[in-house]
Amino acid sequence: MVLTHRTAEGKLTMSPHRAGTSKKTTCWDVHRPAMLARPATSTRIRLPTPPAVTFISRLAPTPGAAAVTYHQDPCPLRQHQLHPRDRPAQEVPMRTRLKMLFLLLMGSASAVGAAGRRDGACDPSKLPVAIRDVLSADYKGWRITDEDSLTGTDPRTWVEAYPGECPGIASGHFIDDNVGYAISLIRPVRGSFRQQVVCFLPKGDAYDRTVLIKPARVPIVLIINRMPPGEFRSSDRTRTVTSKYDAVAVSQIEAWTLVFYWNGKEFRSILTSD
Repeated sequence: MVLTHRTAEGKLTMSPHRAGTSKKTTCWDVHRPAMLARPATSTRIRLPTPPAVTFISRLAPTPGAAAVTYHQDPCPLRQHQLHPRDRPAQEVPMRTRLKMLFLLLMGSASAVGAAGRRDGACDPSKLPVAIRDVLSADYKGWRITDEDSLTGTDPRTWVEAYPGECPGIASGHFIDDNVGYAISLIRPVRGSFRQQVVCFLPKGDAYDRTVLIKPARVPIVLIINRMPPGEFRSSDRTRTVTSKYDAVAVSQIEAWTLVFYWNGKEFRSILTSD
């Protein structure tokens, strides 16, 4: 059996080694292939039997995950069993090899995460310069709501419903044919968040601001998205409105949705689900 784990630096392969294997522990050859100027490396570690699936699932630890227990007794390392290009220049202590392995994996995970945040849909650099300038000057300490801000199953629900989109940015034709931007901003406050939703509407070379949701502490972070023009009916079915422009939906996932629409003079809202 061979297990693989893909990282930003290539594919890491684990295969069981017969020598030194017992009912309680298993020796594993861990191999990282050569990539660019980095040479290939190989090491051997001993893990509880059966450790493989558990070990692979914990290469990028999640909150609350228990640590894997490693046995300090070294696995037998026979140089002639390794490919010549994979032989280490000298014997490295077991503890050092484990540290190197985890540093490699954690560094790869961090690089992937950082790249995702820089290049993701919530990257402020994708907003018009005029809006970025206002956010930097007037909303210090606030940040755009992103997937990392969501809790429970909300991140998965969001990704399944709106793949590639940001839960804190909605763009559309909200009051006319020009493109406006609704932005959800949050800031941490004593174990929870304060949140507000601001709509930036183009006016010449600048943008006017309209606050849709005033700053307030929220028990669960809300998401926003664009709703196409059409008819909106209240949750109690006693009221129906029609919008000729896009609308901004502010929602608590799988709970309620508050739709903000332009009535020709100002933004009004209607609760469409609860």
